[in-house]
Amino acid sequence: DCGGFPKKGVAQTETAAQPACKFDPTMTTEAFYRTYSQINSAIAEEKSDEGKAAFEELIAFSKTEVKNLVAPVIPKFAHHYPSMLDKAIDALLDLCEDDSSSIRMDAIRGFGVLIEHLPDCISRVSSLLTQLLVLEDESELQILKQTFGQIFAKDIKQASQAVFHHIKTGADVLKEKASEFYFEQMKQNKRQMEDNYELQQYMTEMILSVLSESAPTLPSRTLSSLFRVIANFHVFKDNKHPSLLNSIKETLESAVTDTTAAFEPTEAFAARYGEFLNMGAVLALKKVDTPQLVTQILGKMTESAAQIPSDSLTSVLQKATKYANFVPEAQVPSVVKSTYETLAAIGAMDNKNLPAIECCLYLLHKVGKAQQETVLETAGLSGDAAAFTTLKDAIIREEKLQAVSAKEELKEISKSIKLAIAAKDTEKKSTLRSQEMKNKVILRCCANVDSMMSSLKAKTVGAVKLNLSFLKARKNAGKKPEAKGAGAKRKRSGSTTETTQSNINKLDMSLEDIRKAEVASKKKETKKNTTQKGGPRGRGRGRGRGRGRGRGRGRGASRGAGSKAKGGRGGGAKKRGQSQPPAKRRRSGSNADQKQANGKKGGGD
Repeated sequence: DCGGFPKKGVAQTETAAQPACKFDPTMTTEAFYRTYSQINSAIAEEKSDEGKAAFEELIAFSKTEVKNLVAPVIPKFAHHYPSMLDKAIDALLDLCEDDSSSIRMDAIRGFGVLIEHLPDCISRVSSLLTQLLVLEDESELQILKQTFGQIFAKDIKQASQAVFHHIKTGADVLKEKASEFYFEQMKQNKRQMEDNYELQQYMTEMILSVLSESAPTLPSRTLSSLFRVIANFHVFKDNKHPSLLNSIKETLESAVTDTTAAFEPTEAFAARYGEFLNMGAVLALKKVDTPQLVTQILGKMTESAAQIPSDSLTSVLQKATKYANFVPEAQVPSVVKSTYETLAAIGAMDNKNLPAIECCLYLLHKVGKAQQETVLETAGLSGDAAAFTTLKDAIIREEKLQAVSAKEELKEISKSIKLAIAAKDTEKKSTLRSQEMKNKVILRCCANVDSMMSSLKAKTVGAVKLNLSFLKARKNAGKKPEAKGAGAKRKRSGSTTETTQSNINKLDMSLEDIRKAEVASKKKETKKNTTQKGGPRGRGRGRGRGRGRGRGRGRGASRGAGSKAKGGRGGGAKKRGQSQPPAKRRRSGSNADQKQANGKKGGGD
């Protein structure tokens, strides 16, 4: 038996009855080191029996003023005295309840040291550490998970058995904490698990055993953690173990049956149904027939629609829509019947749940698309449609009212958002944006309900194409996808002000940059043409005496066509195939020299 673990801060009767200190307070520290020296010498001389009494005294120090020294020491010697192991473990547990956080953390670490020397105690210590997972102090919890994680990796089977024991029998908080820890450890030990198919199958069977025994009492978060562990195993992913998949299916169906038998119209039970549907949908993707899950759960939703919290009912039905494309043809009539009965039950309520109605209508259209007559007959549209008309009118009336209310609220929210932006109130703006999104979702839901009910009234099943309101809206829904790269923004090539007509690399530029570059280039060419006379402007930037490369009436000789203006920037392209040395600097006093320099460059103004 793993033994119990008292809650933090609760004193135990037998602990309180014991004396606070066994030794003289003035000699406590000296006595501790003397006892430690005795046991250390006995073990070093391989005379551990002589140190047994000293070890017992060492354990007794856990109730004295030097208990801060005891936690690291007890696990160091415990394996030498197996007959006193229970006392050693109890002493560590007592220290885990100490008022000092540092002592509690040392005691938790002590369990890790204990397992290093006594691996046979993994199951017992794992059970004790699992109970400590409800600790509230984050630092202590971090130390606990680190210590327990190292123990878990040493023997996954034994540690898992201890964790599963508390998942089945513990309080809801402990069940959730233990299942989350188990999921984390499966991720951390992925390498150890991934090639060991036998261990994966063993773990899956253990989880299924937990579900078989305790499904109606397991919190939804626990179910989610356990299902995610199974879904990450290769024996589940590779589709090479059909018998295992069938076992999971049968266990799920049995769990739903047991949960239905103990059903209460509460949020907790609805959340369990939601997790069963999630796992069943994963099985459906693997072509495992799971419509019985849907019909069972929809049947219970029909019975308890008026009692189940509105949000919980909606959540269950939203998860049921995942099965829309995976119902076998033989199971279509039963699913259609269950869905329509749920729709009728919700439609008959005073406060009609439009999101839940949307899910039911979606299932009817999707599942019944291949068997339209089945849907029409179930809805009473094959003959006298009076009952359906009454249901439709009630739903559409509610839908119109909610749509009008949502539109009015959106107008008010829009005004408030503008005021919040003007006032630079980011917090209020964020809240208003959230409210705005909720109302837009309501409008989408109303539009979907109106469209699907009208289509059903027109005896057209499955022709409606829409996006469910609780799913993320697709901006380009119903549009043909554009060709890859068409209109895509390309990498900028740098500053557009320096880009000219001759060197635009359009493959590296966005369309906007290309347009700007072309406009800038045209402006530059226009300016150049209006200021130049006597030839195209050169590339030189020379000015003054002989430093420019322009021609004309500038003060410097150049190698290209240049500016007419005196002393202006000039520069012209060299004649192709001709390499010319820079002109000598000349005095500007002779007009003949100026004309001669201009003449050498081929032409004047």
